[in-house]
Amino acid sequence: MVIDYLKPGVEEFSSLLPTFLGKRVMSWAEKHGKLDAYNVGMHIKTSGVFGYLLVRSLAWLRPWRPMSYRYGEEQQLIERWLGLVAEAAKRNTALALEVAECARLIKGYGETHRRGKANFLAIVDALVENPATASVAEQAAAIRKAREAALADPEGKALGVSLGKPVVWLKPVPKTPART
Repeated sequence: MVIDYLKPGVEEFSSLLPTFLGKRVMSWAEKHGKLDAYNVGMHIKTSGVFGYLLVRSLAWLRPWRPMSYRYGEEQQLIERWLGLVAEAAKRNTALALEVAECARLIKGYGETHRRGKANFLAIVDALVENPATASVAEQAAAIRKAREAALADPEGKALGVSLGKPVVWLKPVPKTPART
């Protein structure tokens, strides 16, 4: 028996919507702290007919992907990253390699994806686009150190220490207890 574990929520639902609609849903969820509020844990037995068809139905959405919200977001980030790699390659190949390796930070979905994207953007903002060092070798070493810190510590504390400032990603707003 093969079982797939999924936990889709608002973010995964929005990612399938057209860009204009997905952006509105995500803005609402971020504003109201609902990014993780509606996640539904699913255990799908893909070795059975129903489970197989359910997972296969996701594959049938492939032609829709280029019109989806997440695709647009990912393409913008990819274009930015490729531009940064190209700029770094003009300066030094070791620097370009370190910038290229930063893409490893972005993976998964849900909170894992948000954390990775926030870590990637923190490194890009602090060390790639606005380097504090004059030396290309120092900049490459700082990027490598920050990337390794981000990969080693998913909570972002080590990266915050490496960058000298805390890394912030969108977290759900805690619910306040009801007053009686």
